[in-house]
Amino acid sequence: MDNDLRRLKTLCGGLFFVLLLLTVIIAMAICVVVSGTVIEMSDPGLVSDYLGISSDRFVVIAGFGAVVMGVSLVVLVMMLNITNAIYREYSPFTIKNVKRLEVIFLAYLLLPVIVSPMIYAVIGELTALEVIILSFSSVLMAAIFYCLSLVFRYGCWLQKESDETL
Repeated sequence: MDNDLRRLKTLCGGLFFVLLLLTVIIAMAICVVVSGTVIEMSDPGLVSDYLGISSDRFVVIAGFGAVVMGVSLVVLVMMLNITNAIYREYSPFTIKNVKRLEVIFLAYLLLPVIVSPMIYAVIGELTALEVIILSFSSVLMAAIFYCLSLVFRYGCWLQKESDETL
């Protein structure tokens, strides 16, 4: 194994634990938000009065937060699986990693479609510029992960050719 691959495996081994910690934190935050929403829906005003907002607004904001954190959780779990696979497997170029990168691509691509209506529900109106700004970064990240999935797919093909040549 050459030095670059060894360094990549070491980095992914450490990154795995950082991502695992972030995943646990996000999962716990989702549990707190969902439980707060359930409490608010069963006893309107209990949580929202404490925060100084209306019950309906609290439920919308909590729903928005839960969805965004849910998408973040999906991305973190996929990244967790990728780093673990790179650390443990012979080559980082596997079809499983390609599929994981494609899931991340789809998550970022769908995020503006999910988030824009929720922000509209909270704020009340969005200008075209605000929608473009909200969508641009997510679509840019989606494009980056799609390109990475294509690079990994090509790496899989090269790995297969290399293994068959030997």
